[in-house]
Amino acid sequence: MERLPASSGWLWIRDGFALWRRQPNDLSLVFMLYIAFNLAIAVIPFVGPILLLMLSPMLTTAFMSACAQVDAGGRAHPKQLFAYFRRPAFGRLTLLGFCYVLACLLGSVIMSSFAGPELIEMAMKNNTVGAPIEPAALLQLMEAVALGIGTYLVLAIPLWFAAPLIAWQEMGFAKAVFFSFFSAMRAFKSFIVYVLAWIVIHLFVVINVGAVLSLLHFENTAAGMAILIPCLLVLTMIRYCSYYSSYVQVFGKPAIAAQD
Repeated sequence: MERLPASSGWLWIRDGFALWRRQPNDLSLVFMLYIAFNLAIAVIPFVGPILLLMLSPMLTTAFMSACAQVDAGGRAHPKQLFAYFRRPAFGRLTLLGFCYVLACLLGSVIMSSFAGPELIEMAMKNNTVGAPIEPAALLQLMEAVALGIGTYLVLAIPLWFAAPLIAWQEMGFAKAVFFSFFSAMRAFKSFIVYVLAWIVIHLFVVINVGAVLSLLHFENTAAGMAILIPCLLVLTMIRYCSYYSSYVQVFGKPAIAAQD
């Protein structure tokens, strides 16, 4: 495994977009079903968010399998979303999902510790009744959120390739985590460019779409949300396609036969 140049992070995004353009309708259909399935899990009382994290490796890898079918000359199909619920990799992917749960919990604990109970209570009150937050408190809250997200990313990025390695190369859990960790470390600069590029792309889209909506007087309206949300969903879908592209550059194309 050679060290990847920083520019690889941008190439992953470019290749993900090119992959989506090959079958935008089919991949969009699969992704909408993926989102719907995620939402159905997330609304389960008490355990929904935890269960969603537990199942995220197999659901994400399932969408990547649809990307692999397109890359191999086949077609993306909704049935591919449930491929890993009935395969031997299910247990190892669930264990990987448990690692994501732990990473999320640790990030939440660090965020809460940095923000403090009073600031969190103030933020919750603002969310429910619209109580104002002082600029200094808002800045501290934003720093706490950034610290929590940063902690999660530091723990999650080393697991970046673990799920497809388990699913496509039939690796054991420990072996997949080992190869994923060292592959991510060798592509560390690429990941920095990748994350920063996606932040810039999202800001560019949100700012420009927001400006257009403002000119049309659609901001903060149902019509405005009906325009902005699909744009963000398309970006998210391309980001998942770029996840597949990152795997291909490091480990090569998976051995998945094309299906028409």
